[in-house]
Amino acid sequence: MLSALRETALFGPENNRDFLIDVLGQDQFIAGEATTAFIGDNYGDAYSPRPVSTSDLAVAAATQHILAMENHHSQSASVNEELLDWTSMGRVTDTRRYQVSEESIDVSLVPLDVGDYEVAVGHETHQVVIVDINECDLTVEIDGLAEHYHYCAESPATIYLASRDRSFALADSTRIPPEAEDATGGGAISAPMHGQLLSIDVSAGAAVVKGQRIAVLEAMKMQHEITAPGDGTVVEVSASAGKQIGAGDLIMLIELDE
Repeated sequence: MLSALRETALFGPENNRDFLIDVLGQDQFIAGEATTAFIGDNYGDAYSPRPVSTSDLAVAAATQHILAMENHHSQSASVNEELLDWTSMGRVTDTRRYQVSEESIDVSLVPLDVGDYEVAVGHETHQVVIVDINECDLTVEIDGLAEHYHYCAESPATIYLASRDRSFALADSTRIPPEAEDATGGGAISAPMHGQLLSIDVSAGAAVVKGQRIAVLEAMKMQHEITAPGDGTVVEVSASAGKQIGAGDLIMLIELDE
C-alpha cells in the first residue's frame, strides 16, 4: 500500500496522501503495534507535513525551465533539439520567485548542459539533472541522488509536484499567468491555481501599487500571495474570500495607470 501511495499523485483538491504515507512508514505501525491511541500519540491535533526543501524548489525551477524551453522549441520547427539550452551569451541565469509559507524565495538556475542545471536557492546550491521527463512524471538527479516526482504544469507560472512523501504547489510570481493578461488595461487578476481564496485585501475603488498584496490563495496547504501587476485602481472584485476557486477564475479587475 505504501508503494501504491508513493506512485499516486492527487493535485488540486485537499487530500491526505502525505499523511497516509507518513503513517505507513512509522516503525510502530509497521510492527503491528499501533493502537487506537496511535494517531493522537504521534500527531497530536493535526499532521504537519515536512517543509518544502531547497531541493524541492530546485527541482520545480528546473522542471518549469525545461518545459518552457520545450514549448519554445515546439514553436520553432527549424531549431535542433540539441540547442534547447544553448545561448551565445554564455551563462544565462533564469530566476524564479516562489512563495513558501510567508516567505518569498528567489531561485536562480544556470544551464550547464541540456537538462543539467546549477540551481541556487538562498544560500544553498544544488545540481539538478533531468534524467527523464514525460507528460506527468520526471526522474531527476539532485546532487547525484536519484529522485522521482509526479508533476502537473497548470500554467507557465504554476506547477504541482509530488515526491515520495510530499505534495505541494508552487507559483512563480515572476511569470504572469496567461489567464491574467489583458482586459481592463491588462489588470484582470485570475487564480494561478485551484485552491481556497483565504483573503481579498482590497475592495472596489481602492488604489493599489505594483507588488502590493491584493489576495491570498491556499493550495496544497501552502499560502500564495497574489500581488498587483502595476499601479492602478480596483474596478471590480469578482470572487469571495473563504471560497474555493479554480485555476483561471477571475478574482478582480484592476484598471492600470498608463
